[in-house]
Amino acid sequence: MIKRQSQFNENDNNPGGRAGKVLLHIAFAIFISACSTHPISQQMLSDQAVSSEKLEQTSLPSLLFFLPIGPGTVLTIPIGPYNSNKMREVICYNKTGQKVKLSVDRNTQLIIKDKKGETHQFYFDTVYVENKILYGLRSRILKLKREVPVDDIESAEIYSEFAKETSIE
Repeated sequence: MIKRQSQFNENDNNPGGRAGKVLLHIAFAIFISACSTHPISQQMLSDQAVSSEKLEQTSLPSLLFFLPIGPGTVLTIPIGPYNSNKMREVICYNKTGQKVKLSVDRNTQLIIKDKKGETHQFYFDTVYVENKILYGLRSRILKLKREVPVDDIESAEIYSEFAKETSIE
């Protein structure tokens, strides 16, 4: 009887299998190292946040889904306009505690922990302050709006993928 070994066996000495695993680990490490969080103080956040009068209507392209029902079947989900603060950079701190200018884009998020210990996440480009209350969207598609009183903010971090920071002298 001939015993067949699976090509996916962990004990296999196939060098191609090892190379694939190594490449996967390297890609994962690069992705993880490209994401970063930058702390920002409550005062810095409220000083830089725009008011509601400065918000501008922005829209994203519609989402397209190709369904396997038949040839050319497409489901389109339109993303309506949302209010954007149009901020392109924010002053915050890096990992060593130095002040830096951080470039922000549509994927940049603001993560706030309030004094009750609850965590709130917003897309940074939707954040604004009105009457000492910070507002922002958690989802642009569903328009999930959240609010946090500025005085209740315990800590705040900006989460950015592929962050570009410039030191402030």
